[in-house]
Amino acid sequence: MSSTSSSSNWIRPIPTHCFCELPVVERTSRTAANPARRFLFYFFLDPELRYGYYRTEMHSLYTQVQQLRREMQVQEYTYRNRIRDLELELNERTTTGECYKKAVIVFTVFVFVMYFLVN
Repeated sequence: MSSTSSSSNWIRPIPTHCFCELPVVERTSRTAANPARRFLFYFFLDPELRYGYYRTEMHSLYTQVQQLRREMQVQEYTYRNRIRDLELELNERTTTGECYKKAVIVFTVFVFVMYFLVN
């Protein structure tokens, strides 16, 4: 009798390794049936949401977060490309400015040399 009552109160231990002996990794379910429920391999860590409304809301929120993440990635890509273009333009302007400075110096030296040679 005590063995029957103890077996009915027995709780399955949380697995630490898969059947293939690799350690299990905690994941989060993103399905409509189990939104935001954490699990290890085949073992859920969080209780199931009791009401469909909350499941629907959690799944909707997850979908919105994913959409915002995608939009952020697009913006980040756009801004990185814009920064790269501006850096290239700045580098080109700096290089062009340095060429103009060198040309002015060479021209000035040439004018002085010609002035002294003529006089």
